[in-house]
Amino acid sequence: MERKLTDDEISHVCMYMRVIDLMGKNQKILSENVEIKKNYDKLCLTVNEIMENISDELRDEVLEEHKMQLEEIANEESIKHRKKQLEK
Repeated sequence: MERKLTDDEISHVCMYMRVIDLMGKNQKILSENVEIKKNYDKLCLTVNEIMENISDELRDEVLEEHKMQLEEIANEESIKHRKKQLEK
């Protein structure tokens, strides 16, 4: 049965995806800390289950929201970097 997600749930799934992305880029931390690795694996499973149990249309919506949030974060970081450069 396909699930429906509220806007708040979509936002949470996107946040979980950002955590997964971040931790996936820090394999050294995962390999050195068993507890963090367990939580990472559990989070990956949870997100995969959610994504498998929603419609293709909703999955596309979640992925589009995730993409927009990543772009916002990148823009904010770029602005912060430029401000630091100007302060020098």
